[in-house]
Amino acid sequence: MFQFDLAQNKFSFLSSAFRDLWEPEQERLQRQPQLLLDTVPEEDRAVVVDCWHKLLRGEPVEKTIRMMRNNRLRHMRCSVYPIRDAAQKIVAVAGMAEDTSRQQEFINYLAEFGRRKDSALEMVMHDLHGPLAIVQSVAALLRKDTQDNRLEEVVQYTTIIENACIQCTDLIRDLLSEEHLVSPEIP
Repeated sequence: MFQFDLAQNKFSFLSSAFRDLWEPEQERLQRQPQLLLDTVPEEDRAVVVDCWHKLLRGEPVEKTIRMMRNNRLRHMRCSVYPIRDAAQKIVAVAGMAEDTSRQQEFINYLAEFGRRKDSALEMVMHDLHGPLAIVQSVAALLRKDTQDNRLEEVVQYTTIIENACIQCTDLIRDLLSEEHLVSPEIP
């Protein structure tokens, strides 16, 4: 949690969690609050500046921003609100910043795992679906042709082939639906 006084251009309150994140540079940050912007990657700075302008217009801001701290990219979820004096002039901003880097790492991991899993399943499905469809079609033709001649053994064989194809196709469907729900690789 923090509160930033606009008239004094400094933090009037920093929670211990905020201080911990900025040790040992807390005093320097207090003297030079623009250091916060320096931690934001260049490509994200325009978003942060836009959020600052919204606050100065009196709009609350809820945003996750990226910043570099201790040579590590961190994701910070910020909820910041303008504070007005009796004349309704904005005199400070206050809010909370939560380090959500660990959650973002899990989200990124799950997204990558999902992409790899989907790719592997698509290959399996592609590799099995074509041959099984051909076998099923041939078995159906074989059944039709042999039913007229009453070759009981051939009819039984074609039934076995068709059932195996149906089981393999069902297995592919089950694998696709269950793989989306359960994965032993997810910690």
